[in-house]
Amino acid sequence: MKAYFLGKKQTGSLAFQLEGHRYLYNQALAQRKELYQQTGKGIGYTDQATALLPKLRKENHQLAFCNYSSLQQTLRRLDKAFKAFFARIKAGEKAGEPRFKSAERFNTIFYGVLGNGCEIKKDRLYLQNVGYLKLNGTGRWRVK
Repeated sequence: MKAYFLGKKQTGSLAFQLEGHRYLYNQALAQRKELYQQTGKGIGYTDQATALLPKLRKENHQLAFCNYSSLQQTLRRLDKAFKAFFARIKAGEKAGEPRFKSAERFNTIFYGVLGNGCEIKKDRLYLQNVGYLKLNGTGRWRVK
C-alpha cells in the first residue's frame, strides 16, 4: 500500500469531493427509508442511479464536481450495506440497519476501474479534479 502526498489545493479538492459523496450516501439512505415508510416497498441501486443521482448532480455543485462513476460506487456501497442487513435478518442474526454517516464515519471514495477518473503512472496516482499525487510506499496518507 502506498501513501499520497497532497498539497493544500489537492487536500481541499479531496475533502470537497468526500463531502459530496457523503451527502449522496445520506440522501440515498433517506430516500430508501422514506419510500419504505410511505409505501412498504424498497428501492434499489438501479432506480437510485437512474433517477436520484442525475437529479442531485443538477442541484448540488459538489456532486457535479465529482467523477460520475465514483458517485455510482457510493450508491453501490449503500446497496451493499442493505443487502448485508437483509442477509443478517434472514440468518436470524442481530441486524443493525444502515446508518447515516457523519464526516468522521465517511472517509472513502471508490473508483470503479482505472482509467475512469483515476490512473497510475509510474510513481504517481492521478485523480480527476485533484491532479497527480506522489506515491511513496509507506501505507499512510500524507498531507502537507
